[in-house]
Amino acid sequence: MPQLTRPSENELLQQIEALRRELDEILQQSPELLGSQQVYALSSRLDILIATYMRSKAQPNSPKK
Repeated sequence: MPQLTRPSENELLQQIEALRRELDEILQQSPELLGSQQVYALSSRLDILIATYMRSKAQPNSPKK
């Protein structure tokens, strides 16, 4: 079974910024989409990425063996 690797902090920040820009662009072009499923899905994904990033910052670096 392949082992999943966690994205680095830098990768998470890049993903967060890309999603934030995408949401901003969608809402600037079509503000009526604010309550849409598309915007909800992107917002939920953004929340998950932010929570993942915050958890990674809260955990002390484990010693490498």
